[in-house]
Amino acid sequence: MVRALLAETHEHPDDTEAQVDLALSGEPTGMTEGITMVLMWTVSALQWCETHDEPTPGWLDTTAV
Repeated sequence: MVRALLAETHEHPDDTEAQVDLALSGEPTGMTEGITMVLMWTVSALQWCETHDEPTPGWLDTTAV
């Protein structure tokens, strides 16, 4: 899921789709762990921006809406 997020961030939709397909083809436990990790990373990034008075990057701001 992290690779899919990075591909999407760098505007590579074909790579994003491939990474999501790969993630979905795995075991359900792995998918749950992957989604949990991405959500925790996203929340941490938003909190860091807020704590350090930094603007939220456009891609993260769009993701969080």
